[in-house]
Amino acid sequence: MRQPYRAQGKLRDSTARVDDPRSLDDIDDRFAYGEDRFNITGMAGGRPLTVSYTERNGRFRIISARKETRHEHDDRFSQAF
Repeated sequence: MRQPYRAQGKLRDSTARVDDPRSLDDIDDRFAYGEDRFNITGMAGGRPLTVSYTERNGRFRIISARKETRHEHDDRFSQAF
């Protein structure tokens, strides 16, 4: 089911910029997607998010965005700086 336009706009706004110095950006190699997929976990717009994305035709395409899990949060804060 497709999201209403208003919800899509909010998704784009909140995930457009993960501006967290502790963000984690990893390749998603769980499956053979036929393209490179990445997951970034960090703060975006004051919200802790995990965003899955890919690059197509020189543009980034958001596949999904959701609140980070407790495990992802712990991973983000356990990395050494």
